[in-house]
Amino acid sequence: THVDSGIGRYVYPLEDGGVDEAKLAFWNRNEQVQEQFSFNVNLRNSYPIDGIRLPHQPAAVVTQTDAQNWTVSLGNRVQNVNGDDDDDVSAQSSQPMAQGPVASLDKDILLYWRHSDGLPGSLDMTTYKKDSTSPGTFMMTLTPGDDLAPLQNGRDWIFVLDVSGSMAGKYSALTEGIRQGLAKLSPQDRFRIVLFNDTAQNFSGDFQPAIPEKITPLLDKLDQYQPNRGTNLYAGMKMGLRKMDADRPTAMILVTDGVANVGVTEKKAFLEMLEQADLRLYTFVMGNSANRPLLNEMTKVSQGFSLSVSNADDIMGQIMLAADKMSHQAMRNIQLKFDGGRITDLTPEQIGSLYRGQQLTLLGHYRKAGPVKVTLTGEIGSETRTYETEITFPDQSTLNPELERLWAYAKIENLQAKMDYLGEDSDTKQAITSIAKEHGLVTDYTSMIVVEEARFNQLGIDRSNKKRVETEHQARQQRAAAPVQQRRADTNKPMFDKKRSTVSGSSGGGAIDPWLLALLIAMASGVLIKRQQRDRKTKEA
Repeated sequence: THVDSGIGRYVYPLEDGGVDEAKLAFWNRNEQVQEQFSFNVNLRNSYPIDGIRLPHQPAAVVTQTDAQNWTVSLGNRVQNVNGDDDDDVSAQSSQPMAQGPVASLDKDILLYWRHSDGLPGSLDMTTYKKDSTSPGTFMMTLTPGDDLAPLQNGRDWIFVLDVSGSMAGKYSALTEGIRQGLAKLSPQDRFRIVLFNDTAQNFSGDFQPAIPEKITPLLDKLDQYQPNRGTNLYAGMKMGLRKMDADRPTAMILVTDGVANVGVTEKKAFLEMLEQADLRLYTFVMGNSANRPLLNEMTKVSQGFSLSVSNADDIMGQIMLAADKMSHQAMRNIQLKFDGGRITDLTPEQIGSLYRGQQLTLLGHYRKAGPVKVTLTGEIGSETRTYETEITFPDQSTLNPELERLWAYAKIENLQAKMDYLGEDSDTKQAITSIAKEHGLVTDYTSMIVVEEARFNQLGIDRSNKKRVETEHQARQQRAAAPVQQRRADTNKPMFDKKRSTVSGSSGGGAIDPWLLALLIAMASGVLIKRQQRDRKTKEA
């Protein structure tokens, strides 16, 4: 899930990545559903929702029970030759089937929801603690009030655009995004456009004033460009960093799928290059083949931000979110302090920056129940601001056992990112292996064993993951039968005194529910996709 400025977003990926090497493939597949397809969502939210939409899915049926409970249904039904609906698509039958409405598998399914206006900034928390003697796990989500002011002075914007072969299917979205982005700049701003495939090209020359007379002809020329060849991401970024003016704040807008396969490709080299540059990196991560670990880490180093964009996305909505962030101050060098609770194993360890409309989500363990003072500090411009509240960690909390695996997954990602940068070491590798084995996760160092039931006993393998899955399933049933839980933890002493930001730029609304994992697990398990068997064809020499 991704929630920003009161807009929630979930993507169910179906579209192939489309990397540069796709043209070398000799597999031909059918992208049409030949049997039954269904996508069913039960959205239960502790904050009221006033709208749901699915772009490019006009057949979706959206039903509202109340402000906190919504359902979404999308799919087709297969009919047999007698015209009756066939609900059991897995059953074997000799009776011929007539094709019903067909769903396409070549576009992602995007689900958006919008929170009601007028909701305050808050600290929300979800916990799991098996009993009073066990350590607890928590997920904490901080949603600041809208107190990041607009930027008044001019800035320099460097647009570094991927025009390699892998971007061919995404290029129209790319150019439209750049057009909308440039339209948001003020006349005091300047911009430069750099293109890269297997080489880099300074498309616009020196910095240009952000005025229509300069923007329009360059974009008209950009529209005619044909993506081709490989991806030398390093060369594109290196050229973008040239000839920056030290007297003006600078931001780099990188639009790419991050599939670097020409020139320098090591993650460490990209991070070191950005550490030496005085700019913020904002990244649009395009498509399902994107190298998200590389792109996300680069934005953290520069204290920028990244937005994932599907080809089926609402590109205009994504541009609005990005423009809002790039035109406002950000909170940097964030520190979070806990007084009480014996808090351990926090992830992420380094927070970085928060931009307008963003949340801060952390996972960790607590060893002692009871009251805990939480203090958030960060720099906004030249000012250091402090936000405080007091919350209570429960002695027992059993409805959200999935939190343990959420923490483990986030911790492994953090450890893997360190190794990508500093190099592999035995201690970190062992830590990843231990966490993954304890929580039933597949990593580069652990795998899944699938054998018959009796074989587990013969091999002496403890079915700990089976027990964990059963516990999670029972908890989901209990949550479904109970009223929607309230997640806000700072009601007695609010941490923020302003309302949350929205994409419209007003100070009202835009609430974000910190807990949707269980919903999405159920959503994913409810999707049944039947593809026609792939045909192999030999590529002509």
